[in-house]
Amino acid sequence: GAIIICKDKSVLDIEETRKKLAASLTHDYYLNGREWPYRDVKRRILAEKYMVDESGYELKDYKIFCFDGKPEFIQVDFDRFADSGHKRNLYSVNWDILDFEYGYQSDRSHEIDKPINLEEMLKCASTLSHGHAFLRVDFYSINGSSKFGEVTFFPESGFGKFEPSSIDEKYGKKIKFTAHK
Repeated sequence: GAIIICKDKSVLDIEETRKKLAASLTHDYYLNGREWPYRDVKRRILAEKYMVDESGYELKDYKIFCFDGKPEFIQVDFDRFADSGHKRNLYSVNWDILDFEYGYQSDRSHEIDKPINLEEMLKCASTLSHGHAFLRVDFYSINGSSKFGEVTFFPESGFGKFEPSSIDEKYGKKIKFTAHK
C-alpha cells in the first residue's frame, strides 16, 4: 500500500506522492504480523530504480524457500498490478511446475520460462540461508542478471496457507531447530 511506482517523473503527482509517503511513515509495520525483526525499526523512505524484466511490463519476483541452506521450491509472483490480479506459480528447483498453491491463486496456463540465471540464484540462496532453519531468499531476474530482493523468516507474516493444507506439514517437518551453545 505504500508503494509508488513512477514510470515517468514528468507526470508524477508530487503532492499526492508526499501525502502517501507521509501517511506510510506513520504506519508501524511490526503491528501487521508481529514480526520481531520489524520492531523498533526507524521508518524510512526508500527509492529504487524502476526496473522491468524481459517482459517489458513487469518485474517477476523469484522467491526461493530454503531449509537449512537447501532450496526446496521457488515461488514466482507475476501480474502483481494487472487487472487480472496477482498470481503466483510454484516450481521445483528443476523448474517443474508444482501442483499446490501458497497464498495466491496459481495460473499454470501462464508458462514462465526458466530464468537463465536460476542456478546462480539457487546457489546464492543456499549460501545466504545456510545455518538458518528456514529462510526465503528473493531475487529478480533482468535479462539474465540476478538482482537481490530481500530475505525473510516469515513469508506472508507466517499466516500464508498452502492449498492443499497437507503441504504445510510436508514443509513444516523440514524445519529443524538446534540449540546453539
